[in-house]
Amino acid sequence: MQSNIGEWAALAVSLFFSGSSTFFTVAAQRYGAMMANRLRLPFALLLVMALHWVVYGSPLPLGSTGTQWFWMGLSGLVGFLLGDICLLSGYVYVGARLTMLMMSLAPVIATITGWIFLGDSLAGWDLFGVALTVSGIMWVVLERSRRVQG
Repeated sequence: MQSNIGEWAALAVSLFFSGSSTFFTVAAQRYGAMMANRLRLPFALLLVMALHWVVYGSPLPLGSTGTQWFWMGLSGLVGFLLGDICLLSGYVYVGARLTMLMMSLAPVIATITGWIFLGDSLAGWDLFGVALTVSGIMWVVLERSRRVQG
């Protein structure tokens, strides 16, 4: 019998992702994006450490070099601090729906950035996927703006 663990995991992630966007929208509107992020950061750190402990046997990557610690710290500052402040501010200013929609541009931006800076080659299907994603986002945004105007 075939295991469907991947499908169940994907479904759980999508449910938690949509639920967290609703929860953090309410928190950011009530307390502000900065305060909601400050309250969330200790829990995020504990969860990352717990996951590292489960996978690698220790809560911290103790075998890492100084350079690796630097890049992990910089990644944490950009991702956990700056990225999440922007995300929570987006929830407040444009709502969870449009903020999550704009987050779906991340693969498109990564694809274009890889093409420009890393010399990645893009096949026809890659370009079709970029065009499909961007046109879908444009459709939703333009449909919403027509409804608001009319």
